[in-house]
Amino acid sequence: MTAGETGAVQPVIDWLVDGARTTIPSSLAVAEMCERLVARGIPLWRVALFVRALHPEVIGSQLIWREGASVGNFALQGFSAPQAVFGLAEEAA
Repeated sequence: MTAGETGAVQPVIDWLVDGARTTIPSSLAVAEMCERLVARGIPLWRVALFVRALHPEVIGSQLIWREGASVGNFALQGFSAPQAVFGLAEEAA
């Protein structure tokens, strides 16, 4: 991204640095970030974010945002993940 291109998303960057940390839960922060990016002209259809966990039974959490839908929040346990986490269950139906 060039210096000129960052100008369009600079308000989102500023929010991520200064305001996003006060947004709880994390699914709301992801939704807010995506909505702000779309409002600034960034064409997003789906965004996936994975956050690793320091937990003996949970690998981490995956957040999936799709325009017009609520953010899905999935905890991944062990070494296998449910099909719904990757959106395969709804595509197979």
